[in-house]
Amino acid sequence: MEGKYFHTRCCAHVLNLIMKDTLKDIDNSVLRIRGAVRYIQSSANGYNKFKSCIDPQKVEYKGFVNLYVDRIWTSTYLMLEAALKHMSTFAKLEMQDRAYVKELRKGKCLPLLEDWEYVHPILPF
Repeated sequence: MEGKYFHTRCCAHVLNLIMKDTLKDIDNSVLRIRGAVRYIQSSANGYNKFKSCIDPQKVEYKGFVNLYVDRIWTSTYLMLEAALKHMSTFAKLEMQDRAYVKELRKGKCLPLLEDWEYVHPILPF
C-alpha cells in the first residue's frame, strides 16, 4: 500500500493527548491554582505581598511560580510543581491580603485544600 493508508503519530503527540485528557479531570483545580498564580504575577504589589508571605523555614524551594501556556502541558506541570511547593505561602497570602481574596472570588475562586490534594498525585505522571 506504499504507506498511503497509514498515519503514525509521534510519541510526544500521543503523550500530549494523554496528559490533556488527564488534566481535564482536575481542570477546575488547575484553573483555581492558575488564578492564584496570575494574581501574584499581575502586579508588583501582589508579587511583593506573596514574597513577604514566604516562610523560609517552611519553603525550601527557592524558585518562583510561573504561569503556564494553556496548550502546553509541560508548562502546566512546571507551574503546578512550583505552586505546590508554595502551598503554605498561598494559604498565608489568603489570610493577609484582602485584595487577593477579593480578586480571586471574582473569577474561578480561591484554591481550596481539595485542589492542592487533587493536583499533587498527578504531578509524578
